[in-house]
Amino acid sequence: MRFIEKVLSVIGVFVALVVVAVVFAFLIPARNAFASGISSVISVFGQTGAVNIPVTTTDIATPSAPAAGHTKWYTKAGALCSLNSSSTETCTNGAAVSFYQTVEQAGTPLAQEAALNFKGAGVSCVDNAGVSTDCTITGGGGGMTLISRQTLGSPASSVTFSSISGGFTDLQMFINSSSSTTGAANDSVLMTFNGDTTANYAIDFNQVVAGSLSGGKLDSQTSMIACQIGTNQFGTNEPGQCTIIINNYAGTTFLKQFTAQAELPEGTPIISAQRALYYIGGVWNSTAAITSITLTSSTGNFVTGSVFELYGIN
Repeated sequence: MRFIEKVLSVIGVFVALVVVAVVFAFLIPARNAFASGISSVISVFGQTGAVNIPVTTTDIATPSAPAAGHTKWYTKAGALCSLNSSSTETCTNGAAVSFYQTVEQAGTPLAQEAALNFKGAGVSCVDNAGVSTDCTITGGGGGMTLISRQTLGSPASSVTFSSISGGFTDLQMFINSSSSTTGAANDSVLMTFNGDTTANYAIDFNQVVAGSLSGGKLDSQTSMIACQIGTNQFGTNEPGQCTIIINNYAGTTFLKQFTAQAELPEGTPIISAQRALYYIGGVWNSTAAITSITLTSSTGNFVTGSVFELYGIN
């Protein structure tokens, strides 16, 4: 009888050791999986409540699908993802995501926060579902936006700004150019709107040359003198420069008007020659919105290197 009791005792100890070994064999890999960031979880022994899964920014390949009735959890590109037995992957925000890490102000990193908030009357943000949040920041009042800059690579008789957006309040042009003309001290830059070359234009002007003031007017013209530039008579490196302003160009209530001023040399050498100043105001007999502007040299070509800039003003 004692022999049988000893045998049963030994068998009992053996069974207990086997059970302990099986339990440890299962628990240790599960513990290591949680500690290392988890590539998959099959069971948590009926545990309820929160399970902390460290999220990393290291990309990993999507694992194979688990058995039916199970879910695998893992991290991908900083997102927490799950995979069911049908190989359907679901990640935070609906997809594996990548995102910016730092916001900088003029090159200086700002403190990282949970949210980035755009503020101000000129900011408008919309959700581009599943892709991005798109923010549009419009220019503030008084700002200038370059619409087009044309620098001539070869002589040209005219320059056109076409398909001008109606999204601004006013237009401003800058001209820095010389004319190929050699028979006169200056050349006129003629301006038309929307391709209209009928007698729908008129201007008034004042000019100051060597301290003497004079002026005049031109009515019912097929174009408007908007600027005066230098000519080859005094050398190609002695241009004229002009500033032209067109208010309310996109409106359809009033006739279109412009004002301009120009400065140019009328002699050589440029440092001691007399200079001319022009002040011009003009009108186009139309209420149509301006969508194109053509500038034409009156008697020659605009020389290579001439620069024409058009800005929109808000």
